[in-house]
Amino acid sequence: MAITDVVLGWKAGSTGRNVVVALLHVAFLPLVIGLIPFWFAYIVYANRGGAAQKLHHLPGIGASGGVQAGAAAFVYIVVLFAVLGTAAAGSRPSVTTDVATTTTTAESGSIAAGATHFDVPATTTVSVDRPHGSFGSANSPFQMTRAPPTR
Repeated sequence: MAITDVVLGWKAGSTGRNVVVALLHVAFLPLVIGLIPFWFAYIVYANRGGAAQKLHHLPGIGASGGVQAGAAAFVYIVVLFAVLGTAAAGSRPSVTTDVATTTTTAESGSIAAGATHFDVPATTTVSVDRPHGSFGSANSPFQMTRAPPTR
């Protein structure tokens, strides 16, 4: 049995058509995944293939199916998707930066904004310790310096 006999819409010897059909399959995949809870709810509601009988040990699902069983099945699938989505999102690495020191030096100007007065330094030096795994050595800080604007 060839793969073209198994995949929906594919035809043996029609490479161009098969490529277009494969792209359509990929494009509609999010829609199909979004419909899974509804399909599952209907299958349990109608007790297709004895699905409600097989799942009747779960709370809310009766052995004969029905509206309550379908609603419970819908909730089970949505919760399952939420748990899987949370687990997948939790496995992504996070990027954090720890700022060790901030030093301001020399020739301050000032800005008055309402009742608040801000000192504006002419030169600012910021030292940042990079977290482990960032570029360069994790033990050596780099420095940024902002020079005063020229007038």
